[in-house]
Amino acid sequence: MLLRRSIHPWHGHWDIPGGFCDGAELPHNAVVREIREETQLDVTVTTLLGMWLDVYELDGTTFDTLNSYYVLDAGPDPQPVLDESENSAVGWFTAEAVPDDIAFPSHQKLVIDAWQAWIRST
Repeated sequence: MLLRRSIHPWHGHWDIPGGFCDGAELPHNAVVREIREETQLDVTVTTLLGMWLDVYELDGTTFDTLNSYYVLDAGPDPQPVLDESENSAVGWFTAEAVPDDIAFPSHQKLVIDAWQAWIRST
């Protein structure tokens, strides 16, 4: 599942859902919370896919980030409801049909490559 961003940075690009940890929140808890906030889906973390470094720029300030990505289970018939203040569309893509216009391409393309390799290995 990818979400089309309706905010900057990378407005209009497809994005892997997620966000920032709150305080001492653990990354696997943050992703569950962020998915719920952005899509109203209740997901379960199944696998840590990996961690990637990136730089995030917001309002002229640059942050170095460590991004954790997980494989999630959204149940048998997920019906996302978008928070349209952040995202304008949801798309479900197979490993062979991921769109080219990906947000944060310096690391998310690597994440998608790792996910595609994980899919092939399972």
